[in-house]
Amino acid sequence: MRFFRKLSKPRLSFLVEGRTKEKVGGFIFIMVGLLVAIPLGGVVPFKNLFPSLAVLFYCTGEVERDGLMVIFALICLVLTIIFYSLLAYLILKFGVVAFNHFFWK
Repeated sequence: MRFFRKLSKPRLSFLVEGRTKEKVGGFIFIMVGLLVAIPLGGVVPFKNLFPSLAVLFYCTGEVERDGLMVIFALICLVLTIIFYSLLAYLILKFGVVAFNHFFWK
């Protein structure tokens, strides 16, 4: 946490005050929970990296009253969605190719 203490300071406080804090935090935690619950198996590397960084950045932002950390958490959440979408596309694309290769000769 010493690293985050050097990096964070109170700024963009409207993101970490009142109802906005509750809405943004709830959104981040619900989305991270839903994304981590997707069964990807044990062979996908870094599947929980961005969701865990999102939670870490949000919690740091809330403790240090730093809205910039909340923005970093949202960016990590978007990166998680992009990563999972790309992964789903690749599985679908190569799955169809493999299915056609083995079963339609």
